[in-house]
Amino acid sequence: MRVFDRSGRPDPALPLAICAMVSVISMVLPGSTRAKPPEGFDISDFLRIVPTQARAPAGTVYILPGSSGFEIFGDTGHYRRAAGDWGRRCYDVVMLDYRAAYIAAGRPRVGETGHRIAWAAEQARTYVDGLGLLAGHTNLLAAWSVGGEGIWALSEQGEGVNDWDAAILFYPSNQDDLNIAPAFPSLAMVGMLDDVTPPREISTAAASNSFLDVVVFEDARHGFDIASLEESRTVRLFPFIGPSATFQYDARAALSAVEEIDHFLERQSLPSCTAAP
Repeated sequence: MRVFDRSGRPDPALPLAICAMVSVISMVLPGSTRAKPPEGFDISDFLRIVPTQARAPAGTVYILPGSSGFEIFGDTGHYRRAAGDWGRRCYDVVMLDYRAAYIAAGRPRVGETGHRIAWAAEQARTYVDGLGLLAGHTNLLAAWSVGGEGIWALSEQGEGVNDWDAAILFYPSNQDDLNIAPAFPSLAMVGMLDDVTPPREISTAAASNSFLDVVVFEDARHGFDIASLEESRTVRLFPFIGPSATFQYDARAALSAVEEIDHFLERQSLPSCTAAP
């Protein structure tokens, strides 16, 4: 795990992070993320494929958004910009609305939040593979906040682990207390001041998992890569009182995150490039 100060130098100290403000407990027992969808369900209704302009795609990235889906405080452009970044790395992008897919499928009893996200990701992967366009190419997951719980669930159950080459996570959550033990190379990036998904839990998990690399950006908060949050947004569970959470863009952390992703791909010997205009 690495902690960076404002100058970009590693900081040897990671102070105690505050606890997450809400813990949501599901009473549904975990099932298989490979559970078959009901007749008539079509996962393609809930995904969008954004092809790279590169002549030879390096692979495919499946984007799993945060709990608000592809709109963040009215901003519908963040994930499109993220898709563009991956396109410039020569990756095709699959933008998956896992929540809508899960509901449309009749809420199959596959488990908790992470298992539901993992289920939708596996359905999307099966569909895209069935198109026969990218057989044998690299397959990555890029997840934000709650979307990251799908990575914990995929690894916890062991099903489909070999389907994925690596994962990139922005401030991943763990509201259902799954075991944070990714079974494939994973890069998690979080802000030191994050009071939605504090860095303490995932930093501790990284100490005992060789697949997990954690980068903590000093002074950065939840949503540090979301350019539309230049002015901080604070939300509360109850008006005026109770736990609060702050979302805010941090230009330096956002730029560093791009560099960290590139370095991670290189360390893992995963393909990447700069697509031709």
